Amino acid sequence: MPTSWSEWYAPLIGRIFVGGFFLWDGILNTLNFSGAAGALAGANIPQPVYAAIIVILIEVLCGAALIVGWQTRFAALVLAIYSVLAALFHANFNSAAQVSLFLQYFAIVGGLLYISAFGSGSWNFGRSR
Repeated sequence: MPTSWSEWYAPLIGRIFVGGFFLWDGILNTLNFSGAAGALAGANIPQPVYAAIIVILIEVLCGAALIVGWQTRFAALVLAIYSVLAALFHANFNSAAQVSLFLQYFAIVGGLLYISAFGSGSWNFGRSR
């Protein structure tokens, strides 16, 4: 049984923050579906309406899975791949702010790969360690 902060609480809080980021973004994209599809169309993504549906499903389902600790490794890996693709499709190096945003995507990818490698920690829903 875990007894330390790093074994008991830190993985749970980290999953809530990372998963909550994607869940929140998925909810916002759902509420503003036309804006989400328009943003994808602006990035020259083919079939932007279908792409928006896929983006929302990935963000909501995998974000929620991270939060509750269900299939954590798989959900984190899916979100890491999604984040790399999002960073590459939205790459615009016209300003320092855009470069910073690009690097922030990869910081998130690093956290997701860490979760994917080490699992959900002690607090999880099912056998997802």
